[in-house]
Amino acid sequence: MFEQYEEAVLLFCKSQGSSIEALVRELIQHKVTETVLFFERIGARPVDQHALELLMQSQFYFFRQLLESGYEKEEAASCMKTVQDFMASGWKQLFEQLTDADTMRVDP
Repeated sequence: MFEQYEEAVLLFCKSQGSSIEALVRELIQHKVTETVLFFERIGARPVDQHALELLMQSQFYFFRQLLESGYEKEEAASCMKTVQDFMASGWKQLFEQLTDADTMRVDP
């Protein structure tokens, strides 16, 4: 994100009202759809699509807040590592709640 700092700021912080804003919404919706399909393919319990959308929107929100914060690169990287660790734990817990290793299947 910091290697392409100006582009990231434009995407996450300055795209309101532009065609890019719609693309970000489409990207989030695509990620939700693909995640639901993934859980269906492995035989998981149904997942709340609205909750998935909120989770994915929150990840984009974190990126935006980090860019708007004005942190130096090292401080921002440390902050993002903490946020990523937190989110990864939540995704892991969600996966474990929705799946049962004895009944999971993987369609070819």
